[in-house]
Amino acid sequence: MNKNKTIVHIAYEVAPFYKKGGLGDVVSALPKYLSQKYDNVVVSIYYKGLMNCLENYSTHDFIVELQGIEYKFKYYYLIRNNIEYYFLNMEDEFVYSNNVFDNFNGDNPYKNLSSIVIFLYFGKAALTLIQSRINNLMLLMCHDWHAAGVFAYPSIIKKIVGKSNLLVSTSILIHNYEHQGNIYDDIFPFLEDEPHILLKDLYSKFGSASLLGLAIEHADYILTVSENYAQELKKGIAPHENLKFILNTRKKIIGLQNGVDYNIWHPNRSIYLSKKYNIDSSENKKYYKQLIFQKCGFDQKKLDEVPLILFMGRLTRQKGINLFFDGNNENQDYAIEFYKKLFDLGIKLFVYGNPSGGINGKIHTSLSFLQEKFKDSFYYDPYYNEETAHNLLAAADITLLPSLFEPCGLVQLYSMAFGAIPIVTPVGGLKDSVKCFYDERQKPTGFYLKSFSRNGLYESIKKTVEIYKNFPEIWNEIKKNAMEENFAWEKNVQNYFNFIDSVQVGNYNVV
Repeated sequence: MNKNKTIVHIAYEVAPFYKKGGLGDVVSALPKYLSQKYDNVVVSIYYKGLMNCLENYSTHDFIVELQGIEYKFKYYYLIRNNIEYYFLNMEDEFVYSNNVFDNFNGDNPYKNLSSIVIFLYFGKAALTLIQSRINNLMLLMCHDWHAAGVFAYPSIIKKIVGKSNLLVSTSILIHNYEHQGNIYDDIFPFLEDEPHILLKDLYSKFGSASLLGLAIEHADYILTVSENYAQELKKGIAPHENLKFILNTRKKIIGLQNGVDYNIWHPNRSIYLSKKYNIDSSENKKYYKQLIFQKCGFDQKKLDEVPLILFMGRLTRQKGINLFFDGNNENQDYAIEFYKKLFDLGIKLFVYGNPSGGINGKIHTSLSFLQEKFKDSFYYDPYYNEETAHNLLAAADITLLPSLFEPCGLVQLYSMAFGAIPIVTPVGGLKDSVKCFYDERQKPTGFYLKSFSRNGLYESIKKTVEIYKNFPEIWNEIKKNAMEENFAWEKNVQNYFNFIDSVQVGNYNVV
């Protein structure tokens, strides 16, 4: 045990305190499992009026110097499950007396200030806190671009390294390269000297700059959340802009697959399921399927014969929502014909998740129209919560993950545990985790899209439904295989331990 060594996680969100997506789940679980060997600290943002489960905490002030002026900020401190949490409230009573941070949330974090500037401030505030409060630091793990502002302040990192008796390393863990924190040169005059110089150098070298690019340039280690996604980034085949940052680095991109906290995401342990089940009692799924059919107003006469298909996640281009319709220039009649053809397969479809653009956007409008048009077979719910998510996974026979790209993906991991068979695009972590029925080399746990297209989606659903309806023994074997898969953090965290052990002897860096 090395409990005198500390890993600090810096992140924009951490469940259950504040969660927008899978990042929050990972930052919740990873420190807990790393704490088997190391002390873990999480530094995140305090979201006024939006925090959950924040109790038994203490509040303290600390000073951060910005633009040569000392500001007094607050942090909220608590210990839970042996993890230390610091939530930074960057609201100075004098400077921000107009409550500019009142809307500091995931949808519209800032009223009048550039989000880039604020995330730089967050990075500096986090480092200032670490310098004064954290001892025995060995690894600084920055989760995605929101936390990459720390790399704009190497002078503070140097002071932190200087006070530690350990070999201190920094890392950027890329959860999604699609979002980079792009920086435009018109904000340079408003930056402090140190980030100004570093970002200007980045701009000169690449012709553009981003917080993620800054991290790739200056972190000791580059990590991402699956091995296949690491390969896609390094080969330049991931469908992202500004891959030049990653393609020009000599550092190795290390893929460390996310895990599942089965204490939460398992049908035999879920606090949201009234009737628990496991691989030996998966017939209990029928109970939840019946509840969902009732909720949706679907005909229950052929409950066993009609598969319930679930599309759950953020309703964005990345997740493949555009395969269901083109929100920009869709021919409405064409969309209706596609859905008629789809529902002629004898399925029920439930689309669940927060739509990009909100409830005033095109995605929400289109899905609401389709629900009204096909109310006997289609249901749409834009208001995500964990309880409904668990009940839908328990009810679903099939889950759809037709992602354009997927760094890791968590829904397919949850789906398999709940006995809902995933249909996925074979990209990123989806390819790493789902074994295709048509690959005879391994026990199948799901199905692949033949192509990222509307026709590819239809054909994949059609073939999957044919097996569900006509070959129940094969279907039950696939479901058994899926539910037997083990993506537990207890298992996957070993890859992190191997990486950290290598870091401590100075290996694992350059290709």
